[in-house]
Amino acid sequence: MEELGQTIVKLIGEGRARTLDDAEIIKTIVAKIRELPQVYFCLIPVFGVNVVSPFTMGDIVLYPSEQKQEVVRNAILDDNLKQQVNDTLSDTQNFATLRVRALDPAGQ
Repeated sequence: MEELGQTIVKLIGEGRARTLDDAEIIKTIVAKIRELPQVYFCLIPVFGVNVVSPFTMGDIVLYPSEQKQEVVRNAILDDNLKQQVNDTLSDTQNFATLRVRALDPAGQ
């Protein structure tokens, strides 16, 4: 919910910068809220769990560190993002993946 609040504040600021009136700004906010959520791929470092092979728990899959390159290669299309993920997650760090629905990706 916090991300939606940040998105609304951002839309208000952008609307003001473009000198939109309140009704136009509200239309952009309502349109954003009505958007269908997008599906985002999440890769999360896992600490304190010994993972020797992929293990599925509902929507979450735990992977051993050795499978990082393969999972990243198959799940992420953008080369720059692939590199960022590979640089962020160490080669010895187990990880989990899941897909979530959201209006905006985190961190934007």
